[in-house]
Amino acid sequence: MNSNTGTCTKSCEDARCGDNFIQVGETCDDGDAKNSLDPGKCNPITCTLNIKSCGNGELDEGEECDASAEGMDSTGCMMSCTYVSRTVFASPDTYSADFGDPDLKGLATADAICRTLAKGANLDHADTFIALLSTPEHPINDRIGEFMGEYADTLSARVAIGSQALFSGALESAIVLDQFGANAMAENTLAWTGSDPSGNSSAATCDSWQSTSYEATGSVGALGEADSSWIQYSDFPCNIQAHLYCVQNGN
Repeated sequence: MNSNTGTCTKSCEDARCGDNFIQVGETCDDGDAKNSLDPGKCNPITCTLNIKSCGNGELDEGEECDASAEGMDSTGCMMSCTYVSRTVFASPDTYSADFGDPDLKGLATADAICRTLAKGANLDHADTFIALLSTPEHPINDRIGEFMGEYADTLSARVAIGSQALFSGALESAIVLDQFGANAMAENTLAWTGSDPSGNSSAATCDSWQSTSYEATGSVGALGEADSSWIQYSDFPCNIQAHLYCVQNGN
């Protein structure tokens, strides 16, 4: 009648927590050497699983990621076991390729537009927003740099996890919302980018966003698309009107 799941084991020893057998009242037993008080491990006193927690190095139910005990780790994971998030949106208005400022053209004007829109909607870290635009000297992947957290739209739909995924040629969800969470798409579904899918500068940047000539061209993306056409759909003359993508670039 001896049994390793009963009160007297087959080695004629009393059943106990730590004998590496699961007996009545126990839900686990990894043995004296492996039982531990650590979250998610088998408790050496009760032989029941300890409650798992954020920071235990495992992706538990309800967690997006698992941060280290020191705080946000290199993957952009916070102590809440959710990704730190940056916002991306499409401008509700459209602009010619010099963005309407005869004195301050180029990236500076486009970045200023995005910051004004972000401030108007009271978005967090509004002063960090930049336009998702490239020039030959300043491609957007360099302007953003490496970020390992989440990019999400203004209604918190995930667009991509990390800058590498943002420039991988596909998004988790398309960028269509403006700074207030309204649909920015109307008859015009184009957005100036001057970029290829990897975030490098394309050959067409409207003279670094200083030209509105119909003889010069700029690369545009297509709002509402999640494949590579979201950032590089085609090249158009610089005198047309197109939206801007605006992206948070700091926390």
